[in-house]
Amino acid sequence: MSKQSASNFGSVAGWAILAGALGGAVALLMAPRKGTETREQLKEGVNGLFEKSAKLVEEAKKGAGSRIESVRDTVGGKVHLITDAIEAGRKAATEAPTNGIPTSDKAN
Repeated sequence: MSKQSASNFGSVAGWAILAGALGGAVALLMAPRKGTETREQLKEGVNGLFEKSAKLVEEAKKGAGSRIESVRDTVGGKVHLITDAIEAGRKAATEAPTNGIPTSDKAN
């Protein structure tokens, strides 16, 4: 699954959970039960929603952490390559023949 589809899946899953919770709450409020029973069912539903939300947040954190590590590794490798290229350029510039033309280092 690509990063974009994983992100879209998480968004859709979040909205689906929210819609289900709202639908469940409306159904409980409209059902002909005693107030204490309805409150107990609402409490259980809210607790279940919090648990599902916590799981989604943990999954998102894990996914984000692995993506951050991947980006960090990629960028670190590129920085190393660029640093090596700059050093090689400096070395080549200092060792290049001047063909009799004085450079600022040799003129002083």
